[in-house]
Amino acid sequence: MSKKTKIWLIIATFFIVIGASIFASAMTINNWDFTKLATTVKYKTNRQIDDKFSNILIETDTEDIVFALSQNGKCEVVCYEEENVYYSAEVVDETLTIKQIDERNWYEYVGITMGKSDIIVYLPENEYKNLSIRESTGDINIPKDFKFKNIDISISTGDIKNSASADIIKIKTDTGDVKLDKCDAKEIFVKTDTGDVTGSFLTPKVFITKTDTGDIDVPKSIRGGRCEIETETGDIKFN
Repeated sequence: MSKKTKIWLIIATFFIVIGASIFASAMTINNWDFTKLATTVKYKTNRQIDDKFSNILIETDTEDIVFALSQNGKCEVVCYEEENVYYSAEVVDETLTIKQIDERNWYEYVGITMGKSDIIVYLPENEYKNLSIRESTGDINIPKDFKFKNIDISISTGDIKNSASADIIKIKTDTGDVKLDKCDAKEIFVKTDTGDVTGSFLTPKVFITKTDTGDIDVPKSIRGGRCEIETETGDIKFN
């Protein structure tokens, strides 16, 4: 190693040590509260929906979506927003429509965001017609309390857990696991590039499965609804 290289390494190490010391001092002063490093903070908002609806449409970017049965008989949408990134929640043509509205300038995308990113949808009824979710990154959880005519979910990255029943369940994800836990449907279509597809059904299914790299373990049945599952990298296991 040349003398010049050694000098540069010593200088680089010096600045790293100084930077680490400054960071440690700042965090000690703030009792190691990382939220104080945030340049933007998310705030909790609660929107009550008074209009009746039979369908649900959600289009978001990077939030976890959770459904829950309302305890007061009213529809409420609880989400976490920042100054220029917020959500609209309204009923349009009998459809509860939840969309993210991003009004940030390009330079506002650089920074540290602290706070939750959940969207919790409290539903007053047990049965609805169509549920459609389009999302980039985030997990989705639909409990067994609900039944839909159709469930159609498409996300890029995230895990999906569904325990609700429907006539057609259609799920597509690029990266993430899909778990269908004790739910049911006449027809089921699941496609994922990278992720496992697992779970259990309440009635027999005729499985049509395909995986490029992964194990397949499903019941062998010649009766029941159609269940078509395809994954490039991942296991397919049902009971």
